[in-house]
Amino acid sequence: MAKVYNCTLGAIREQLEDFGLDGQPVYQVALSRQSFDMGQAVFSDMNNTYRVFQKMFGDEIEPVDLTQYKKAFVLPGCPVSQPRLKEALKEHNITVTNDVNKADFFVTHNEYGQFHTDGESIRTNSMLFKMTNYEAMDISASINLADKAREPNVDPNINIVFDDKMAETYSRNSLDYDIDLYEKYVFTPLAIQIAYRIRHEQIPVIYAETCLNESANKTILDEQLMDDIIRMVRNGSIEEQEMVKKILPAIDYRKKKHLLWKLSTECGGYMYKFNRDKDMQYWMEKSLFNDYYHANAEEMIKKLEKEETLNSESFRYLEPIVRKEISINNRELYTFKVQVKEEYRKFLKIKK
Repeated sequence: MAKVYNCTLGAIREQLEDFGLDGQPVYQVALSRQSFDMGQAVFSDMNNTYRVFQKMFGDEIEPVDLTQYKKAFVLPGCPVSQPRLKEALKEHNITVTNDVNKADFFVTHNEYGQFHTDGESIRTNSMLFKMTNYEAMDISASINLADKAREPNVDPNINIVFDDKMAETYSRNSLDYDIDLYEKYVFTPLAIQIAYRIRHEQIPVIYAETCLNESANKTILDEQLMDDIIRMVRNGSIEEQEMVKKILPAIDYRKKKHLLWKLSTECGGYMYKFNRDKDMQYWMEKSLFNDYYHANAEEMIKKLEKEETLNSESFRYLEPIVRKEISINNRELYTFKVQVKEEYRKFLKIKK
């Protein structure tokens, strides 16, 4: 059974009652394309409860001190690869567990639930999600689905949600229509169990990104490393490009953003080579790599100013590039004097 459907709802009646989810409609979701394996979930109209769950999964404990914990449970759908996350947690002597009841903190992120609509396949790692425009089918009269003694996860008394996975194996005509599910908030057993532990045991929540940034193995980008990465990305061997997959996600993108901008302008057109690497894609999203790629030097200064991260080092690196790009007409008749505006002159001073 998929991790988010780790038990039947009958096994967690106390948790259901605690959140007022007992008595809400329950349906089965196909967990495989053969459709013989099913998981149960609550399909509710309770928008407020849905938001309570989202808040629980999104409120990170402050301050974060990873030395206090021993076992982490990672919410499903994490955009960071398991090896990379485990490596970062191992530095603090933390192991990752698959048992939600053994964890002393939960590693969260923003991908634990996806929006599903129009009968598309419901992802089996969607833990808490909203769905629209589905149909529920009665399987009590279906021999193929209802009468399978060796398939204990199929309950003939609970209707199923018909999605594209089901459609690959079964025709709508082979099942009895029950009801349209126009808009529902879906609570899987795992989501309910995690929320219950957060509420009653005060189990803390820490973002995967925080766990990575707490690592002592973060690399600070410098010009030599930048030049090496540019060479390896653009013209490197297969072995060197594999090295890039290890080097780049370990770079602390919160520092030396002017060099990160330069790296993006030199490599942005070649990053398609890493489209399938999960950690590279995650790092590029978090670092705003593609956003920087489309900015010129002046726009980058303004971005850093807006972020309140503009400093003397980044300004003194970017300003000469902006100066070279100044375009002045009528040079045959006039001379021009270019000066940095007063509000930016403080960035020209070298701090001792």
